[in-house]
Amino acid sequence: MSLGLREPRAAVRVSRTRRSQARSRRRQWIGLGVVIAVLVGFGLFSFLLPGGSERAAPVHSPKVSPKAVVAAGEVDSLLLSVRGGREPLLAVIGSGSAPAILPIPGSLTVEAPGLGQTSMAGVGDLPGDPMRVAVSNTLGMWVDHYAVTDVRRLGAIASRTGGLTLVLPQAVTVGDRVFGPGQARMGGADLARYLSVPGAQGAERWDVVLTALVSSPPALQSGDLIEADGLAGVQQILGSARDADILSFPSEIVGGTVRVPMYEDLDALMAHAFGTSGRVVRVIVQNGSGAPNVSETVARRLVPLGFRVVLSTNADRFDTKTTQVIAMSQDDLEAASSAQQALGVGTVGLSRIPSGVGDITIVVGRDLSS
Repeated sequence: MSLGLREPRAAVRVSRTRRSQARSRRRQWIGLGVVIAVLVGFGLFSFLLPGGSERAAPVHSPKVSPKAVVAAGEVDSLLLSVRGGREPLLAVIGSGSAPAILPIPGSLTVEAPGLGQTSMAGVGDLPGDPMRVAVSNTLGMWVDHYAVTDVRRLGAIASRTGGLTLVLPQAVTVGDRVFGPGQARMGGADLARYLSVPGAQGAERWDVVLTALVSSPPALQSGDLIEADGLAGVQQILGSARDADILSFPSEIVGGTVRVPMYEDLDALMAHAFGTSGRVVRVIVQNGSGAPNVSETVARRLVPLGFRVVLSTNADRFDTKTTQVIAMSQDDLEAASSAQQALGVGTVGLSRIPSGVGDITIVVGRDLSS
């Protein structure tokens, strides 16, 4: 009898289990159907957005502060340019608790907003403020101050204090005199001649002079600089960069002849030495208004917030009225919104075709004034 009672109970348990499994399968199929319906609906919606697949769809991105993208360094910085030699000598000096100096090779090919692809030596010949824009764009960090002098003035500055004390790794002949190895005081025409050599040798000598400048910063006077954004700011940074480390600019040769920055390594270096966020948003600028210098205008407003203009081109037409800030992916929408707010004009859109070059594209319209 006990066997007769167990069989129906087992059958009931099996039946209940099967019904439960069936209900579970139905719920899974219903859930899968909803997901498919949502995905299909989203795909159709995206496909039917105005402009087709080649234009950015307008989006309503959340309002964010431009500070959502961080670029400003935590230390004060100075761009120093010395002209009058074989080519301009450039370096960015950072003050603070761990001061650093980053010499910038003149042979680098970079994107200079408003000029396009050019050498850093060409950038070094620009007037002070456009020079700062181009160098800041390369670094992905806005440089606080700039100063321009030449080898003759630099020699005169050194001569006022009896010469600049250089630590020479080996003996060098300058004119009819031999200096070094070791410590050597050099000023006037000798210092100008010492710096006026090209190539790698000139870069090594520039490192030696920079080390000497911050080891014993000279007191600058009116007339020492050809151009600057303020003598006091320049003096303050030189004085607070005592015993700074000399850094090496990350670069590589492409195409066998062209030296370009290694931007990923450069961004990491700037974060370590100058306190930036280490993340730089890449920007393609297209001139849709026909106005001059639009890339430089964009760079002035965006570079301090962590953007870098990587390509400047003309749009297909010059009759664009409203500036378009186009994110290349959903992940770039916040940066696009920050850029639009910094520009103060335009609309934000989302592209379906990633460029592979930039994170956002800005088509400049006539609503953007310089």
